[in-house]
Amino acid sequence: MPKPLRGVRRLLNEWQEVVLRRGWFRYDFFDGTNRPGLILRYLARAWRQDWVAAYEQSLGRTFDTPPAITFGAGRMALYAILEALDIGPGDEVILPGYTCVVVPNAVLYRGATPVYVDLAPDSFNLDPEAVEAAITPRTKAVLAQHTFGQPCDIEAIADLGRRHRLAVIEDCAHAVGASWNGRRVGTFGDVAFGSTDHTKMFSTVVGGFACTSSAALAARLRAIQRRAMPLPWFCQIQMMLQYVVLAVLYHPHVYWAARPAIELLERFRVLFAFRDELATRRPARYPVTLSNVQAFLGAQELQVLEANLQHRRALASRYRDILDPGLPISPEGAWLRYSRLVASPQEWETRLGKYFVVGRWFSSIANGRTRDWSAIGYVPGRCPRAEYVADHIVNFPTHPRIDEQAIQRFRRLVARSGLSVSPTIALHTAVEAPS
Repeated sequence: MPKPLRGVRRLLNEWQEVVLRRGWFRYDFFDGTNRPGLILRYLARAWRQDWVAAYEQSLGRTFDTPPAITFGAGRMALYAILEALDIGPGDEVILPGYTCVVVPNAVLYRGATPVYVDLAPDSFNLDPEAVEAAITPRTKAVLAQHTFGQPCDIEAIADLGRRHRLAVIEDCAHAVGASWNGRRVGTFGDVAFGSTDHTKMFSTVVGGFACTSSAALAARLRAIQRRAMPLPWFCQIQMMLQYVVLAVLYHPHVYWAARPAIELLERFRVLFAFRDELATRRPARYPVTLSNVQAFLGAQELQVLEANLQHRRALASRYRDILDPGLPISPEGAWLRYSRLVASPQEWETRLGKYFVVGRWFSSIANGRTRDWSAIGYVPGRCPRAEYVADHIVNFPTHPRIDEQAIQRFRRLVARSGLSVSPTIALHTAVEAPS
């Protein structure tokens, strides 16, 4: 069958599945915070103002640092950090063995070597003891990721950095607004970066930033930003369209059309995306700068960040009451998702699928890549806990569209399904590697 016809057939099958399952009303876990009215405000009058500087000031206040340095994506901010730290061929960068593929890609773009380290036995974050064991004379930096908005043991990792004279890079892509022992994440290491694509705490469609209290490092990052190319005007138009379209398609009442419609829009390149997930060599025009409209969206979202955080924390407590009664809930986490390990993620997807799209994120040790691990320097079996987590993870949404009605639906579905979680693989308890 010709390729275009195969695509059409797949779309028809998607809609058939919706009809047969009567999945007309569903909550997606990747909903984001899009507010279409903001685009109208921007087009009406806000476009006249320079929003990039204002947004960078606001990000700095959020992270208790000087103004941030923005880029077109979080992965680009990480690349700029590695360049500013003069990391290159012959250097090693320690990474968690459970991350997004764009993280090792950025290391590879610099000609350096990613070194994967397993997770701690009691969280989805780096194990500080494993980090120390992985340090060699070639190690130049450690990347400390705050997975799903739950801070890692950043004090221990920052101490390792000081003792071994390594740069500590905090990955706050999931954790904007989170704290550790009363102090904002992003301020413990030498530098931090974050992401604001539609899967994160708030959406600027795509976008990223770096924060640091080091004047010298900030100056180098600013120089890299000045050399970066702007996004073409047609890409900015795509982003504005996408911001509005996704807000509509991800609404629970029209989600029945979302997956087929998004696939169709992506097929014809109507939606904007950086398509470099599987690239291990730096693409052209990399990095790019953040556009004015993205900065405007980010500045508006930072004004309501505290309400966003409180909403997610309250939902985390509700999920805990339903799934894990008595389990302590971190009041300082960002709770990008309520994530847990289950024996059979597929069963949860099936049982809850009528009303909820159960997330499988990250379902790979380098999310976005499912094969050819040697291309990113990973050897299967190196990080058994991370591999186990990737096979057993499920996520439940905490975004602003999840309201009391959604939680009550979730409670009833779980009660009727008979699903339960073994205490040995619940969130914040021991993550056992397979024997």
